[in-house]
Amino acid sequence: MQGWPREPTHEELCQTALRWLGGSRRCRVAVTEMAAGSEIVDALGFKPAMLRDPLTPLYDAVVLRKGNAIRGETVLVECKVSLDDLRADRHKPSRRHPEIGVGDERWLLVPESIAEKAVPWLHEGWGLLIAHPRSQQRWGWKALVNWEHRPVLFADRYVWREQAVLISLVQRSGRAAIDNGTAVSIRAYDFEPSGRVAVQVRR
Repeated sequence: MQGWPREPTHEELCQTALRWLGGSRRCRVAVTEMAAGSEIVDALGFKPAMLRDPLTPLYDAVVLRKGNAIRGETVLVECKVSLDDLRADRHKPSRRHPEIGVGDERWLLVPESIAEKAVPWLHEGWGLLIAHPRSQQRWGWKALVNWEHRPVLFADRYVWREQAVLISLVQRSGRAAIDNGTAVSIRAYDFEPSGRVAVQVRR
């Protein structure tokens, strides 16, 4: 196809990250370009902790040892289309102080054309994803893991910012339901019956 492959836009990288989170990473909930406190995350996924994962084969044991089996795992993907974006990203407070960032796992997604040059700018403990164009433009890009640069699990992170993303999702669902004249009911269950939480928004 004429003009293909080409360089992806930031929005297209975010959508590629979203598909990767829902597919390879098996995240039950994934969002793009939402505010997490004072920072807007490009893509953030939430997944149950006990799902086996080939990228983090020891994670089950780590989670149980940390006592976080109920909490689950969060996966952050930051998308950068140029080296200038990468340089600017290093000045963010959450990059200089990882403990106020989000994500048990943190990944950088870049186009194939700058992947090699992006390695020196990779944050410590982050993994590298490379966006490869598929055979046809309508299929977009696929995110492939650079196995030489896999992420570590961040023991300290700003959980409240992750919760802010989930709360925003509930609020948006409620507003959409009200606008459409319908009701939305969201229920969450703990392992104990007393841990049931129900949120219902009605017109």
